[in-house]
Amino acid sequence: MFNAPQYLLQAPKKDIEKYLGRYDAGWEVLREEGFEKQKGLGMFPKEMQPSELLHSIKSWD
Repeated sequence: MFNAPQYLLQAPKKDIEKYLGRYDAGWEVLREEGFEKQKGLGMFPKEMQPSELLHSIKSWD
């Protein structure tokens, strides 16, 4: 049986600390890094470029 908890779940502190600062560069940088990693794994052709961003999506500050 599956459970969908309706209460706050918290990761252990050591797991949280592992990612401190990881997202500071902003989502655009993470998007580009992820895309390049996928190309390196052969999921996309090397010459492929990421799609253009929607104008309604704002940068992190």
